Amino acid sequence: MHNKFREILKYYSIPDIAIAPLKLQLAYTYENSTGSHAEIKKTITGKLTELNTKLEKLEERHAFGEINMEVYNKFTAKLLLEKDSLTAELEKLTIKLSNPKELIDFVCRFASKLATVWTSANYHQKQTIQNLIFPHGILYDAKIDNYRTPKVKYIFERMACMTRVSEEKKNGSFDFYVENSRFVGSSGELSNQMFEDLVEIYKVVKKLGL
Repeated sequence: MHNKFREILKYYSIPDIAIAPLKLQLAYTYENSTGSHAEIKKTITGKLTELNTKLEKLEERHAFGEINMEVYNKFTAKLLLEKDSLTAELEKLTIKLSNPKELIDFVCRFASKLATVWTSANYHQKQTIQNLIFPHGILYDAKIDNYRTPKVKYIFERMACMTRVSEEKKNGSFDFYVENSRFVGSSGELSNQMFEDLVEIYKVVKKLGL
């Protein structure tokens, strides 16, 4: 059973020979998205400033008895939820903008040894890795005596599609297929999903200590 799952992980692992060109592709994609991300960060920062101002005014109105506790709590909770959501989005963008090389290097390194890391992990770590790669879980199908993976995290699926071993693998050659259009949208913007996945992988794997 474990051997079959390791084979699935190997399929989504990045061969060592593909790491360097894959890093270049991800870096290229990132460089072409930096402007849009910086603009988004500026917009989110502005919204957070507005929210903080609203919270201060709400607190002031409550302090002067202009609104009762029920109204104060209701609108404060609403504004704090919005603030938490924007703060989380800002954190993702900050990681993307501040250390893209570390982010890309780390994830590519992890993706090159999925099976090895999973095999040596403890039970909790194994479950976390599985959920990270296959967010909808994995199912064992007795009819085919193998696992089914309903959904694969976008970045792993794309990286696996980008790297293909040629028929000459036995001789040590490797074919690398760059699919710019699948990482960059028709308007030239970076696929946000891809970098959201990169940030999530970075944070989760770092937390596991792997």
